[in-house]
Amino acid sequence: RDIGVTGVQTCALPISMLMAVKQAASFEDALLGMRSAAGLAEEQVALLRQQALMLGQAMNASPTKVAGAFLELTKAGMSVEEVLRGAGKSSIEFARVSGVEMADAAVFMKVAMQSFGVSAKEAVDTLSAAADSSETSIASMVESFGLVGSAGALFNQSLFDLAQGMAALARFSIIGEEAGTGIKSILNSLVAPSGVAQDALESLGLTVDSFRGADKKMLPLVQLVGVFEKAIAKLDPKVADRSLAQIFGDRGIKVMGAFLNLGTKGFEEISSAMKGSLPVSEKYKTVISGLTGSMDELKNTAEQLSISFATAISPAFDEDRKSTRLNSSHANISYAVFCL
Repeated sequence: RDIGVTGVQTCALPISMLMAVKQAASFEDALLGMRSAAGLAEEQVALLRQQALMLGQAMNASPTKVAGAFLELTKAGMSVEEVLRGAGKSSIEFARVSGVEMADAAVFMKVAMQSFGVSAKEAVDTLSAAADSSETSIASMVESFGLVGSAGALFNQSLFDLAQGMAALARFSIIGEEAGTGIKSILNSLVAPSGVAQDALESLGLTVDSFRGADKKMLPLVQLVGVFEKAIAKLDPKVADRSLAQIFGDRGIKVMGAFLNLGTKGFEEISSAMKGSLPVSEKYKTVISGLTGSMDELKNTAEQLSISFATAISPAFDEDRKSTRLNSSHANISYAVFCL
């Protein structure tokens, strides 16, 4: 085949057609990433491809971004079945509502589901509700959770318990890394107190067993706060502060001090606010209902059409590419210069 004719035919393609192919290529790149980065089989990728297109249309979302979300979820270790059963949809809603990077959202969801045995929907709704009931963002909640999540589960705290605790701390401007490591610190102090901490606990009439229920498991955060509220109720504030500092150390005392300042009554108020919060799916509908959502709908529809177009011409394009032979290195250079 004459290279000059081929070059003209290729380079003369309408810009809109080339853009459509480029858009479809980005979509396919995300799918290929599932095979290379997440190690998925071709059949699994085909299922996720179909789901990405369906969700993109149903949720007014970019299919490419949906496929990217699926990629992050599978890279985080989530199974294809979990993604298809709702984790994929929840992750898209959560990322849009919270502004959290998809990779961070994926890790949070995976840890929450694995450590606490909750569904993807429950995971994102709980953290979103905690942010609503405090003075912080969902992104900050995700950061805090990343530092205490699995450890909290080990100490018999539920996802709701930890989210409630993080919401309580946010009211005292203790957020992000400080909140996550602080909660983990006080739990560690009550599970394995130092010699000095044990003496301080005894001065308050407490032992490590005071923080465990009849089943010998650690009490929820709100009940731990209740134990200390009762223990220091009749003490001189200076004596109570000294004992608490000896029990929790520099990092933990700030967190426990905030918890005690809020009190169990404050925890109950946060609990009520969290239970009355809108689910992430409803917030997502609100976010995409305005002018921005309308513009997104136009872009996403165009993207769907681009992917359909590129999929339709792909077999013919591949065949044409196989049949094309460059006659010389000079032809290669001339063709490249012409297209540029």
